[in-house]
Amino acid sequence: MGHAGDEELWKVLIEPADRPTEKMNDIDIDNLMSVTLRDAGQIALIDGGTYEIKSVIDTGYAVHISRISASGRYLFVIGRDGLVNMIDLWMETPQTVAQIKIGIEARSVETSKYRGYEDKFAIAGAYWPPQYVIMDGDTLELLKIVSTRGMIYDEQTYHPEPMRGLDPVLALQARVHREREGDGEDPLRRLHRPEEPQIDRDRGGALPA
Repeated sequence: MGHAGDEELWKVLIEPADRPTEKMNDIDIDNLMSVTLRDAGQIALIDGGTYEIKSVIDTGYAVHISRISASGRYLFVIGRDGLVNMIDLWMETPQTVAQIKIGIEARSVETSKYRGYEDKFAIAGAYWPPQYVIMDGDTLELLKIVSTRGMIYDEQTYHPEPMRGLDPVLALQARVHREREGDGEDPLRRLHRPEEPQIDRDRGGALPA
């Protein structure tokens, strides 16, 4: 991946060129259920006709949603911890081929299904940081980060909610922004809203400096 620390957030476990060129199992992927094993941080792939468990796969904590790719080959899941897993259902034993952590509080992931753009992109949304991210559909490489606070990324300001555990996510986002936009300013400098004046709650006005 070429950047120190990225392996903590983005992993391509099996490169696209090294994945099967044809389906290597007898799983009926047109009638397959992805069932969340919440506290175990896993999903179970269950045959919809026989209810046989075909595979149990490690994921992020408390998978919130599972989405199938336009081709039907890949299953995308996202945990509430913001970890996205891309699972190849063609492999002899389905397994994660790429993963990325897009935040620390998230709910949804999807792939592009518009004609001509099938599976070219993946998208995931996070509550914190409040944003959605667009990724490469084959590798989950970050392509674009869009704030949902209504401001472009390098100008957004955040309320100082707890930031514990978020530094590596923000560092990767800052690096992606600089590379994609050619902006030399590090957006991490603007993460906190300027200090607001203290309010005299009894009198309804700002206290003198």
